[in-house]
Amino acid sequence: MTATAMPAAIDALIAMLRDVAPPDVTVWDGLWPTDAAPKRYLMVGVSDPSDNELIDAATATQPWGSLGHRQRKEAFTLHCVAVAWDGGSDLAACRTAAAGVLDIAIDTVTSDPTLRGSVLQVASVSGLALQQSYDDQGVIVNIPFDLECQAVLA
Repeated sequence: MTATAMPAAIDALIAMLRDVAPPDVTVWDGLWPTDAAPKRYLMVGVSDPSDNELIDAATATQPWGSLGHRQRKEAFTLHCVAVAWDGGSDLAACRTAAAGVLDIAIDTVTSDPTLRGSVLQVASVSGLALQQSYDDQGVIVNIPFDLECQAVLA
């Protein structure tokens, strides 16, 4: 019996996003690995990009199915963050760029809500927030969001 659909769903989502992302958008599996982050990127399996410790990539519940405990239903939340920064001071342009990264993610999930068969469906997008900041390196906009997934484990 498969313990959880979360790893397969994360792997499928990353592969799908990398297949469609334009050259100026980087897709990370988790937090970005270096300080030299691109100007537009998407982190899959990240709920808070400012936290570089252990982070929740996804969280789940698994109630038993109705077939005598031979299968479980799994409902899980897959955390992601769309990010844009520009090295300058134009927050409006950064918001637009971050929303464009979010559009790529949502369009990708809409085109295959089963995440290449790893889940029954991505039922919704939730937890969207618009976070913005600036410092001596410029402005940055984060749009954290969650994909609410459903699977059946047998």
